[in-house]
Amino acid sequence: MRETVVALKVVIFGARLNSNLGGPSLYVGTEKAIGSFEKDAQISYFTTAQELTNDRNIQHLYGVEVLPLDENLLTIGGLFFRLFKFFPFPQFRQSHTALREADVIIDIWGIMFTDLLGKNTFINRFREGLRLLLGRIYRVPLIKGTAALGPFNMKWNRRLASFYLGRCVNHVMTRDEESYNAVNRIGVKKGVSLTGDTAFLLPPEDRPPVFIDESRENVLISVSQQAFRRAKNEESYLKTISGFIDHVIDEYSATVTLLPNAVVAEDNDLKIAEKVKNLVASEGCVVVDPTLLSAMQIKGVVSQSSVVVASRYHTVIAALSLQKPTISIGWHYKYRGVLGLFGMEEWDLPVENLTLDSLKNTFDQLWSQRNDLSKAIGLRLPQIKEDIYETYRGVLSSVLPR
Repeated sequence: MRETVVALKVVIFGARLNSNLGGPSLYVGTEKAIGSFEKDAQISYFTTAQELTNDRNIQHLYGVEVLPLDENLLTIGGLFFRLFKFFPFPQFRQSHTALREADVIIDIWGIMFTDLLGKNTFINRFREGLRLLLGRIYRVPLIKGTAALGPFNMKWNRRLASFYLGRCVNHVMTRDEESYNAVNRIGVKKGVSLTGDTAFLLPPEDRPPVFIDESRENVLISVSQQAFRRAKNEESYLKTISGFIDHVIDEYSATVTLLPNAVVAEDNDLKIAEKVKNLVASEGCVVVDPTLLSAMQIKGVVSQSSVVVASRYHTVIAALSLQKPTISIGWHYKYRGVLGLFGMEEWDLPVENLTLDSLKNTFDQLWSQRNDLSKAIGLRLPQIKEDIYETYRGVLSSVLPR
């Protein structure tokens, strides 16, 4: 435990808190992990400048001060301050002050430097990692929080990932074995650890039942704009999910909750959920709009299900942390990796090979084993959570001055 009179000051870079499950799940889990190291740490949360107003409107739900992040201006402004002792961008002065006073910076964006997202150009990969330079500019240790990293097969992705993760980050925390190995293969071997995603630590908040008739078991399905784009074709994804919902309702007399994770213009899961719902005739299928819900409340919706079929990674995390048997419809090895923490890799179905028959057959097997699977998840869960706490305590101890 760090002994100090002044509270530990932490800056966290992360995805938006509003209309989202992943970003706030990672924030709350990271806050809890930091709290196991130092209880009264003072945290500032940096969100994109475009999301600042919306995130400040709900920052009270997470008990954190939200500040704007603009990698370009903070990088230029930080360098300018080092040279001339003057910060030139008044709209980011609070962020600049928080960085100057920070004891540690933690970047909690859940996935970075993967060939599977974004354009593989020098400028795009340079911009992707630019915020990781801020630790060096402000002379503050920087931790890459639990993340999926790679694959690094493309030239500029591989070279710039190696530079940023190897030269600008004090410690890299990977959340699946493939990411850990990929980081090692690009030459980053010192200061790399493997542990569970901090979102496992997010607590659920009780919610009113989605369905009044609680005698029927509920299947929760998370749909994803990302999966929709990566399916054989967009129409096939909609027909597969809607046909699967019909199967669940007809075959098992279960209700179905359709849960979007992210609601934003360029990544709108709610639109996908509504398109799927329009293809399902039964009233036993309901779409939950997450726009006004906190991450804890969204997890409370997940807790009402018996089993989960998830195209979104942090729905998989939420489900497993609640002991829910889960099928993932994945587009990256992070999905198989998180199921692998429980020895359940066989329940991952890559979206590019997804068919209605494969989904129905896999679900039928999962359903028949759901009680045993829930118990097996429960046996591993406490150790996974403790590993996260232990890893954070060890990493913070290693990068902070003794």
